[in-house]
Amino acid sequence: DDKMGSPDSKRIRMYTTRWCGDCWRAKRFLKSNNIEFAEVNIGGNCEAAQLVMEHNYGKRRVPT
Repeated sequence: DDKMGSPDSKRIRMYTTRWCGDCWRAKRFLKSNNIEFAEVNIGGNCEAAQLVMEHNYGKRRVPT
């Protein structure tokens, strides 16, 4: 089952914070290459912060 052509395979959801320099660089790269993405700021979003921590061994590591 090759999903390379499916629309879902092209969606990116990036978890960020406003103060993160790596987040800014990643967003700039995606935008400059016309890659669509959805940004989720984990500052003030407990559910998103919890999800990030679950995927990063308990750390609030961004961008994820």
